[in-house]
Amino acid sequence: MHPTGIADAVRPTLASLANGNIEYDARATTNLIDEVMAWCELSAGPLPDHFRILMTERAQNGRLAWIEAFRGELAKEIVNNSAYERLLLISNVSSIGESTFSIHRIASSLQTDLADVAGAVGIVNDTVGQLVRIQDEQLSHLRRLRSLLPPVESASGHDAAIRVLRACMFGQSGHLIPAGFIIFSAFAGYNGLEQLSREQRLALLREIHTRLIEVLGDDAYISRFDGGEFDIVIRNLSYNLPLELICSNLIKEFLRSISIEQFSVSLTPKIGASASPDHGFSPESLQRNADFALRHALPYGADDFVIYRSAIRADANHRTLLERDIKIAMQNGDFDLVYQPIIELEKGSIVGFEALIRWMHPTRGIVSPADFIPLAEEMGLILDLSEFIIRTACMEALHWPPTIRLAVNISPSHFNLQRLTIFLSATLRSSGLSAGRLELEMTEGIFLNEGDVNRSAFDSLKAMGVRMAMDDFGTGYSSLSYLRHTPLDVIKIDRSFVHGIDDPKSSDTSIVSTIVMLANTMGMRVTAEGIETAEQAIAAQQLGCTFGQGFFFGRPVKADEARVIARGTPA
Repeated sequence: MHPTGIADAVRPTLASLANGNIEYDARATTNLIDEVMAWCELSAGPLPDHFRILMTERAQNGRLAWIEAFRGELAKEIVNNSAYERLLLISNVSSIGESTFSIHRIASSLQTDLADVAGAVGIVNDTVGQLVRIQDEQLSHLRRLRSLLPPVESASGHDAAIRVLRACMFGQSGHLIPAGFIIFSAFAGYNGLEQLSREQRLALLREIHTRLIEVLGDDAYISRFDGGEFDIVIRNLSYNLPLELICSNLIKEFLRSISIEQFSVSLTPKIGASASPDHGFSPESLQRNADFALRHALPYGADDFVIYRSAIRADANHRTLLERDIKIAMQNGDFDLVYQPIIELEKGSIVGFEALIRWMHPTRGIVSPADFIPLAEEMGLILDLSEFIIRTACMEALHWPPTIRLAVNISPSHFNLQRLTIFLSATLRSSGLSAGRLELEMTEGIFLNEGDVNRSAFDSLKAMGVRMAMDDFGTGYSSLSYLRHTPLDVIKIDRSFVHGIDDPKSSDTSIVSTIVMLANTMGMRVTAEGIETAEQAIAAQQLGCTFGQGFFFGRPVKADEARVIARGTPA
């Protein structure tokens, strides 16, 4: 029965009891109790035993004593079951009874028309209905306010999540119950926090917490562990709502940008997750395995969420050892640079070299940059590593003819800091290299966090006279709007689009042709990366590419070989 219908059904009896103007009617009260219990069973689930005893036994003790106890128990039950909120509102009908009694008394004394009385009662009923709606809105608002206050303690928040997980994992008899543990890293792909004030960061965290609650609902416990990292416990995992679907829904929710005052924040969160009993038989093992999964998801280009599997632990151990070796290599200066030529396609002459980092590990052998660069990003070492590359390469470029330029890569995290422009100014000044000979290559990930800081950095670099190139174009950011506001000199087409350009019917040919047309419109030149055959080189030139780079023109070489090539003598 709808709550308003319950109020209509039980109002006469409660009003009479509240007025005290009739004798206690056991039968009417019993009917009232039956109505309320039926609604409870239907809308809120089976009544607790103590609640049922209250309604069936204490009500017989006389008039209003049971009503007050009834309300008190309702208030307690609301903590565990929000469905009782409406019933509590309806139980507050003693005021209706008092109002109705007053109306009848006034009507009798003034001998007013019964129709006027009915109208007055209708007004009271409408007012009560409005109050019910208002209180519903207030309760909803309070719940939202509660969601905006995530736990701010780091260690205690984590400990609480572990305690909740332990309670969810084991039933009363000690048997395991399927439960999930999710580590949600909100800022894994976001580098714009330094743009936000403390108040804006708090507002961002609260909005993140609110969205988590909206997606996960009542079956989740959410606590903030540290910074933008949240520990989430999922109760009662089932085949109908598997862990993979929960993680997918979370990622989809955060595809929508978040507005914080004048800022529009686009997050790319990462998730690591585990579930009992498949991934562990204790809260600590689930937490540890979810952390392993998160670390597997964190590198740029990896999956947005990773569910733990046994192979991840081996990968994690491998990464731990690799992290240790990176630190040692940084301290010992074990990294080296090689240089790959960049060719002007029309003339076939060298116009520059791209500096590339290499690492010869004493026991592992050659370690690919694809393995250690993402790790250096995570460890906070990428700035030092980038500056080592730029500093070393600028000094080496002084041995080349002044017409040969130097291309170096910079990471998105480096670009967003004022430190980059200060460092470049000092490096160019100390090395004596002309700013016009230095070309900074950046990936499209830089534009995931557009804002005043990015634009200011571009303006500063342009004022210095440094050239800028977009590397791996077409593989990252989905929008081209940034090209309108960015003073790029060169677009480097990713090798994945160059592979098939020697076939006129290939989709690669159409893609490269379109990119060249776009670049020409904006006054930019185009470099085709990954050219491996003469046919690809000819096709790239015919499609309008200005420069080419790849094994066909030359593999990366040591510094002394690059000097010979730069002077025009084959190595």
